Amino acid sequence: MRKYEAAWLQIKKNGKASLAAPPHLHRKIVLGVRKEKVKDIGWKLECLERSLRWKLLDKSDNNLLTFTLVKAEILSYANLTVHELGGTP
Repeated sequence: MRKYEAAWLQIKKNGKASLAAPPHLHRKIVLGVRKEKVKDIGWKLECLERSLRWKLLDKSDNNLLTFTLVKAEILSYANLTVHELGGTP
């Protein structure tokens, strides 16, 4: 198992995870967990099939680092008009 994979699996399963670590390591942990999200191709494809998009948010508070998955809206160009896209009708 990769270093940050366990954290990503917990976030993916529960939608949220909290880790205790010294504040100077938080940036490294955030980058590692984000990389795990990017590498998870199966999860990405599953979300695309369901037309879902998720943002990974992080919050640092002293020694506590909290990750949360939040649903983001997918913009579908098929539903927009020419005027909304900036063209002339």
